[in-house]
Amino acid sequence: MKIALISSNGFTIYTFRLELMKELRAKGHEVITMSSPDDYVPKIEAEGFRFIPLALERRGTNPLKDIRLIFQLYRIYRQEKIDLNIHFTIKPAIYGSIASKLAGIKSITVQTCFGYTMIKKNVLTAIVKKLYKISLRYPEKVLFINPEDMEYFVNDGLCDRSKAGVIKSEGVNSEAFKPDFCRNTEKSDNKIIFLLMGRMLRDKGVGEFVEAAKKIRSRYKDTEFWLLGDIDKGNPSVVEKKQIDEWQEKGYVKYLGKTYDVRPFICKADVVVLPSYREGAGMVLLEGMAMEKPVIATDTAGCRMVCRDGYNGFLIPVKDAGALADAMKRMINMDKEKLKEMGRNGRKFVLKEFDVRIINRTYFELIEQIFKIEK
Repeated sequence: MKIALISSNGFTIYTFRLELMKELRAKGHEVITMSSPDDYVPKIEAEGFRFIPLALERRGTNPLKDIRLIFQLYRIYRQEKIDLNIHFTIKPAIYGSIASKLAGIKSITVQTCFGYTMIKKNVLTAIVKKLYKISLRYPEKVLFINPEDMEYFVNDGLCDRSKAGVIKSEGVNSEAFKPDFCRNTEKSDNKIIFLLMGRMLRDKGVGEFVEAAKKIRSRYKDTEFWLLGDIDKGNPSVVEKKQIDEWQEKGYVKYLGKTYDVRPFICKADVVVLPSYREGAGMVLLEGMAMEKPVIATDTAGCRMVCRDGYNGFLIPVKDAGALADAMKRMINMDKEKLKEMGRNGRKFVLKEFDVRIINRTYFELIEQIFKIEK
């Protein structure tokens, strides 16, 4: 079969779906990708997957451009003679589902995360909800990254329960993210390092991370607080580089910039932190857990699915820098063997629930159901 993966940008395709694409190809399917172009496209193509650029704007709604996107997708779907479309992120989920219906092509929608659009209560949110209500009637299945998001969509009338299902996270490659990767990593001193990975957004809890760092640094000098990730300039929640530079100058945090491989930084960290206001599944937590790092996360939908309080890390209230600082203190003062045990528990949890092979199996079983393929 010819299967297309459509997302808002190359970053989300390469970072979260590469293993799925490889397994689909290994099973004999032809896999193509589509999104707005970015600097991850060469990486996708280097893996041997064809990429088709889309005139897709991530932000806002422009009725004329959005209608053009529907017809661009429709033309591509028909020309490519695709058998199955898998749509990720908001605009592909909405407009791709409509285009698939018009083209007579089966589709799956994966609702990965609400994003800021669904969190805010404004005119744009109301429009997006109406569009979801229309478009989510068309896919064969609508998958959600955690059960709470599914219940929200179903209870709000945006998706019929008969079409809804849960796929727990995007899955983490436990062979690539494993403690052995850190075997040759040497820490230069005895400092305890707290690492926040992700886009530099207010909604990721970057502000609370810095406030907690201030509190901890005033008492515990042998600590460092690292920020790792892209500055997403088009996002309304962005933390500007000027602000990050100011925090660095004052000695609160170290900003490590953007990277294509987070593993060397996870190796050097002691604790992975994600004080996000909302997550689909907290992939950075799973990556840290797979490498046996204890985690601190907010008690919100996607995070509490992967962080079990007291077992592989600590859960804290959302938007509470004081609680974050307290959790950090507990980690600092914790017996080192207990801290390592938390890390080991995290990897065990990943291998049992969130390994990418387990997650991908859900996709394969669903494809078999849709096309009634005999094993």
